[in-house]
Amino acid sequence: APENWCSIAYFELDQQVGEIFKVTSNCPSVTVDGYVDPSGGNRFCLGQLSNVHRTEASERARLHIGAYG
Repeated sequence: APENWCSIAYFELDQQVGEIFKVTSNCPSVTVDGYVDPSGGNRFCLGQLSNVHRTEASERARLHIGAYG
């Protein structure tokens, strides 16, 4: 089995923000949210990613990223 089964790149407009997040094969699922906990394992937290060029529209869109339920 491949070491990583999933890679996630986060973009705001045409600019990649942060590093590519890789999910290892021993994590069967991954959660992407807007919180600030350190990313790792099966959770990718966008809240810790800063972007000096962030637009107001990007800021509003980030508020809608996360787990619902």
